Amino acid sequence: MRTWLLAVDGSPNGDRAADYAARWARRLRVDEVVVCNVQPLGSYRAYALNREQMLADADERAAQAAAHARMRLRFAGIPHRLVTGLDDPAESIVAAARSAHAGEIVLGSRGLSTLGHLALGSVAYKVVHLADVPVTVAGGPHREPAPPDDNGDGAHRILLALDGSAHSERAARYVVALADAGVPIEATLLNVQPPLLAGEVSRLVSAETLEALHREAGEAALAPARRLLAGHDVRVEARVASGDAGETIAQVADDAACTRIVMGARGLGKLATLVLGSVAYKVVQLATRPVTLVR
Repeated sequence: MRTWLLAVDGSPNGDRAADYAARWARRLRVDEVVVCNVQPLGSYRAYALNREQMLADADERAAQAAAHARMRLRFAGIPHRLVTGLDDPAESIVAAARSAHAGEIVLGSRGLSTLGHLALGSVAYKVVHLADVPVTVAGGPHREPAPPDDNGDGAHRILLALDGSAHSERAARYVVALADAGVPIEATLLNVQPPLLAGEVSRLVSAETLEALHREAGEAALAPARRLLAGHDVRVEARVASGDAGETIAQVADDAACTRIVMGARGLGKLATLVLGSVAYKVVQLATRPVTLVR
């Protein structure tokens, strides 16, 4: 049984995450969606002497926050159930996912906090840090391709961003698992090399040589994923590009009309010890479609 944990908070981005789950869960062979809303305990300090009223009000607010998601899932005919909590939201979301044996967490990029201008809210960032399963982050507004008809053979279009790191290899294995579950997949494999340099380097090395070196490095980064996908029923297109990695990944996903972007949560950069690398963070900020982060 394949389960998603859908975390919602009543925000527009949370609703977009719910819309994504409702549109694609069935096509991605998801059997059940657990809708989760956790009310932050700090919001209920005034109820310290009336625990029963506090829990009742928290449940009511949770139901209101989850109403859009439940309506969309019900309309799509996707089995689902609601779980609520009153605690630290990120820790409770991850705990609920583990309890439900969820294979993936889906949530909005940011919620209703006063830091709504950030590309990735504190709850989403902490969930990515704590979760031991892939996390799909939905921002917006999305321009997703129309979902295929249930009787058609429309494929799930994935932009798989790769840099040769262990995290990107695990992202490729995530795509393999989808294919093995019977999901028709079209995968665009993308490696982005740094932009070609002018000035001193160009005086020493020709542009043609630099392009050849970039192509060689890019193909080397794509090679492990190519081998992984070769034995599975996945239609693959490979690209090596040059430029700003975050901007290029988001733009290629748009150009290829991908359903979503799949990538490692961090890569080979100098700050690889961070839970979320700078490229992944920028992709979440710029992407017009959901981004699945694999650790």
